[in-house]
Amino acid sequence: MRVLATIEARMGATRLPGKVLLPLGGVPLLQRKIERVARAKNVQGIKVLSTVNPVNEIIEDLCHRIGCPVFRGSEEDVLDRIIKGTNNESPEVIVQLTGDNPLVDPVFIDESVEYLLKNNFDLVSNSLTQRTLIGLNIRCFKRSALLIADQECSDPLIRVHGGYYIQKNPDRFKIGENFVHERFHTEDIRLTVDEPRDYELVRRVFETLYPINSNFSADDILGLFSRFPEWKAINGNVRQKRPGEG
Repeated sequence: MRVLATIEARMGATRLPGKVLLPLGGVPLLQRKIERVARAKNVQGIKVLSTVNPVNEIIEDLCHRIGCPVFRGSEEDVLDRIIKGTNNESPEVIVQLTGDNPLVDPVFIDESVEYLLKNNFDLVSNSLTQRTLIGLNIRCFKRSALLIADQECSDPLIRVHGGYYIQKNPDRFKIGENFVHERFHTEDIRLTVDEPRDYELVRRVFETLYPINSNFSADDILGLFSRFPEWKAINGNVRQKRPGEG
């Protein structure tokens, strides 16, 4: 089966506009995300999904410069953006990612995809019930299930989350959650970028680990927090986004 990773990225985030282009080790955050996803062995392609808003032309330009396919679609209807943005490739499996989690571990991607393929699931996530460290979350779908969701779901509050309709209808779809070791079940570390304090933490983590090992792992990240536990306080008071926030 062909597996395509999609990365949703736009400039219009409400709390930290332009965050996907903030520098991380000398290049844009989005580019670092693409580099890490490219190391996933079970992914055959990557495509950035941005929006038709003119402000996002700069994201399209970046993708062209680094040779990453890009599609620009609906600003609010993420499910429509995913479907139309993957029409040319028509992959059997889509790994739905966002540009604001640049420290994602490619091994986590591989584990989720493998679990989906082995068990013939429509959706697999590593954070349905597990409290997986925010920023290491993975969701992957059969594209055929997303096409059904596209036909059946008309609620814009659900469509804005891409494959969320599938997750909300376990009687209609086969859903699985792949195991993540309990050492990654933590709520006192967040590695997603919503606010300037999040960016500061992610920047410190990346710029400490990358010069030592450009392919650093989730275990390397945990080890860093063992060395610098005070770093958890950098963004410890940042509120996690509610559904629908940018």
